[in-house]
Amino acid sequence: SDRELAIGFVGLVKGKPKNLYSSYRQALVLKEVPVITAYGNLTGEGTIADLAGVKLQPNGEKEAKRYLNAQPGNELNLDAREIAAFQALKAGGDADAVPVEKVEVLVRQGLLARYQAYRKEGLSGIAPYERGGTDQVRAGDELLLSTKGLKGSAKHLPAFHKFLLNYPNGLTKEESKNLEEFFYWLNIDVFGRPTYVLVHRMLYHVGDAALAVERHFYASHDYNSMLQQVAALPTKDGTVLFYTGRVSTDQVAGFTSAMLHPVSRAITAPYLKDMFLKIQAKAEKK
Repeated sequence: SDRELAIGFVGLVKGKPKNLYSSYRQALVLKEVPVITAYGNLTGEGTIADLAGVKLQPNGEKEAKRYLNAQPGNELNLDAREIAAFQALKAGGDADAVPVEKVEVLVRQGLLARYQAYRKEGLSGIAPYERGGTDQVRAGDELLLSTKGLKGSAKHLPAFHKFLLNYPNGLTKEESKNLEEFFYWLNIDVFGRPTYVLVHRMLYHVGDAALAVERHFYASHDYNSMLQQVAALPTKDGTVLFYTGRVSTDQVAGFTSAMLHPVSRAITAPYLKDMFLKIQAKAEKK
């Protein structure tokens, strides 16, 4: 779509695909990408305790005021109910009188509700971002479009591709034995603002090869969603990694040069570069 940035690369790691799996399972790269300042696991139905590490940092007071003054628009990715909750909190006192900690409670509650809705209903369960009037951005629709664009997985792994389109349904009991799933929340520092992201990571095994897919099915601002895919294929020289990524952001609509896109510099490029270099270094030590 006109809101998307698409990125691809190919890299070689001197090691077998299985040498990469433990790092992926442990999400070791999340510890080493500089823009990711905090993260945590989400399991099962999820609880508020899973999100205890979600803090309004950096610049907490300034970010808290953004939430308390929330309106439909591009400042924050919120649905109508989330906006109403922050407005109600503010109604108890002006923005300067509400403690940051109370704003953090609502942020955690919103993240948990979005995680639970996605786990239950998949892409159709992702609440829209209100932009004003009748204008909405639907991250679920954008991720569906990006997933349909994964022509390689559709051709070579039709069962898994069907699962991606119809999550949480689509795999038989036998096929599900090849799948590993992980959920995380992230705090990404974007130009001094905390960006909260909900991530669904999947690892699908195909013999000695594997396909890793990562969905950012919620981001609190600056971008709307992200889909990343890495195919790990064994060769005589090691493991070839084929990466494709598609990020949706209102910031790119109408532009053609990636140099004009702040999100591509702040998140996409350094995130991917660091991710690949760390994967490569760790794999080659084994």
